Order: sequence, then C-alpha cells, then structure tokens
Amino acid sequence: SVVRKVSRSIMLAPFLRKVLDMLTIGSFYLSFQTLPLFSNSHQTFKTLAAKTTGFASWPSVTVLEWLDPLMGAGNWVPELVAAAGGEHMFGESGLHSPWLSWKELQAGDPDVLVLAPCGYTIERTMMDVPLLQKHPIWQSLSAVRNNRVYAIDGNAYLHRSGPRLVESAEMLGRVLWGERLGIEVDEQGWRQI
Repeated sequence: SVVRKVSRSIMLAPFLRKVLDMLTIGSFYLSFQTLPLFSNSHQTFKTLAAKTTGFASWPSVTVLEWLDPLMGAGNWVPELVAAAGGEHMFGESGLHSPWLSWKELQAGDPDVLVLAPCGYTIERTMMDVPLLQKHPIWQSLSAVRNNRVYAIDGNAYLHRSGPRLVESAEMLGRVLWGERLGIEVDEQGWRQI
C-alpha cells in the first residue's frame, strides 16, 4: 500500500534513528574500533526493509512488554516491527509503552503475538506463559490458534538501546517471515510457543 511504502521510507525516523545516531556518536568517542559496528546499523535496517517490502501483505504484530497486566510496546519497538515487515499494534514510536486490556487485545486480534517482557530471559518468560494460557480470551486469539506466538529474550534484545537493536529487528523478521529473509539470527534468542 502507499501508506506502507511511505512509512518504510521514514522507517528510522524519528525515534530509532535518534537512538542509533547517539550510539554511533558515542562509539566514536569510545573507540575507533567500535565505530563500524554502529555506523553499519542504518544500512542493516535498510537491507532488512528492502527484503520485506516486496511481501504481499504484512502481518499485524503485538509485542507484549509485560504479561500481567498486559502492556504493549512503545519506544523504538514499533519501528523495529516495521523494519521486520510487520504492522505494529498497541504502542507508538517514541512514547511510553501502553497498558492494555484483554478485551483490547482480543479486539485487535493480532496475526502474530510476541512475548518479550522487559528484563526477562526466555526461560523467565516461559514461566509466565501459563498465566496467559489460563485466561479465557487466550484461545480466541488468531495468533494462538495459528501457532504464531513467540517469546523473544526481552532482556537481551528488544528493550535495550544498544547495538542489539539491529539484531532485534532481524530476529523479529525471522519470527514474522521464517527463513524467507535468508538471515541468520541467534536461535537461542527466540522460541515458538
């Protein structure tokens, strides 16, 4: 769609671009050895976006930053989801992550649900999955019925403003598109539920 193409062209603006630019400037002052790590991040996002632009339709994606009570994901996560080829729900770029109700989650009915609680490893996240599974709305969600629920290590990836933001976008791409993207990600960083 035209909206999707326009949003892709400004994908890194405003919030994620600022974070990556600050990291690049900071790495310049820290060491010339780390500068390439950060300066390549913009190109990696562009490459990822180019791979997903041609896909016919993007799945709707909800990233949960907290599981009880439910919290969507704001800050840079909406831009990571867009870079990965998804339509982000429940959170806006550059804003705090919003609380949401089960009824709101059910009404949004995302195609893909990513569980990535802030500060939690996958193992710790998996301990809370039964809380979600016990809720009467859980089984009604399309993502659950279609086996499109994933856990990503929120502690190591999505919620840290560092060089792993690039890896986070690639990991989200892997979750959304499987092997179609032809990229390698840390297989220990995510799990299908």
